[in-house]
Amino acid sequence: MIKNMAALDSASTADAVPAAPALDCASTADAVPAAPATEVEIPAPTPEHAAWLVAHWLPAATRRPPAPCESVDVDAVAAVVRVRTDEAAAAAWTRAVAKALKGVESEDLGAMDAPRLQETFTADGAAALARHEHALRVTVVFRDDGRVLLVGPKAKLAKKCSDVRSLLSHFHWRLSGRDVCFAAATS
Repeated sequence: MIKNMAALDSASTADAVPAAPALDCASTADAVPAAPATEVEIPAPTPEHAAWLVAHWLPAATRRPPAPCESVDVDAVAAVVRVRTDEAAAAAWTRAVAKALKGVESEDLGAMDAPRLQETFTADGAAALARHEHALRVTVVFRDDGRVLLVGPKAKLAKKCSDVRSLLSHFHWRLSGRDVCFAAATS
């Protein structure tokens, strides 16, 4: 799925990161914590890291929460994870978020005119990008300032993301008007 940092807070944009459903931990085996619940905000380093949390960590946390809670929400714009739980479980959630983000880095792919680049993706290109993102557990973030970022585990960014980079550079090349079909190139 293609992420646009400007559209993270608007639910009407089709290509935005979907609003992460708040995790309802009341249905888990541990039920609702006995102590009164408070909302704990756990900061993410950047909004791009928070977008990675939404795409790759939150689905696993909804299936298997690290501690009892009432709800979990990741706010990618403010770059925080909000957990409604008691104070004893808050430490477990803080450790879980820190562990999830431990090896996650963001790599700046440069100024690629991100808003226009996002529009040049065909349906097949967007589907291929989504498949690569899911398989590699990385996230491509298109920022308003025109930059494109690749966010994911450091080892994957270094060794496995060549297909994602190739796909982005292909569509960036098409955007710049240098797309040459095979027949025209060989004639």
